[in-house]
Amino acid sequence: MNLNCDTCRYWVRMSDKDGVFTDAGFDVLDEQTGQCRRYPPTAGYNQMAVDGHTYSSDGANRAVWPITWDGHWCGEHHPRLTVVEGGASA
Repeated sequence: MNLNCDTCRYWVRMSDKDGVFTDAGFDVLDEQTGQCRRYPPTAGYNQMAVDGHTYSSDGANRAVWPITWDGHWCGEHHPRLTVVEGGASA
């Protein structure tokens, strides 16, 4: 079994809005980019909010999950659950 991020239940692929991958400040985003949601987010710094280039009401703070690519791995991998008739299985 592939134990990379793309098979982990905690990994969420970044959203694709009209073919443009965005996360408010991360430089390299593509279809392999995602967030690890294994643990709660940490407080982050939003430079655009500080410079006044955003309509965000949260100022310079934002919730940040680690950004990873689907081929990355860690020691906390948990396989995604697959839905089968009668319930879920790993």
